[in-house]
Amino acid sequence: MKSITLFFLFIVASRVSVSGQTTQQTVNINGETYIVSSPPTFPGGPTKYSEYISENLKYPKDAKKQKIEGRVMVQLLIDSSGFVVVDSTKVVQSLFESCDIEAMRILNNTPKWVPGWVKELDKSVQSKVIMPVIFMRR
Repeated sequence: MKSITLFFLFIVASRVSVSGQTTQQTVNINGETYIVSSPPTFPGGPTKYSEYISENLKYPKDAKKQKIEGRVMVQLLIDSSGFVVVDSTKVVQSLFESCDIEAMRILNNTPKWVPGWVKELDKSVQSKVIMPVIFMRR
């Protein structure tokens, strides 16, 4: 029952963070500023994101030994083709050093995203997204 509850909490946390950017992002293209109408999204949406994390997360041994649990928030830059710009990935909410490193590793290796979109230009653009990686012992 505990693992089912934790999995449910993981899905809920992912859905909130995947779909809910609190501020409108803008991009500058040729000296003009545009609003990103649709932020980057993980292919298949929140459910597929949760599955990807569950299947690929390697819980760090030192964090497991110290019973570390919680969430790492990672900012990603997704290029206009949908690929993660690896050198730009950064932790914006830390949990524990080895968990932070694992969160960045797993997000740097995600499949191609649906890139951000500027409706006014009818084109995809490079834009940022902040994603959670939840560490829960089972």
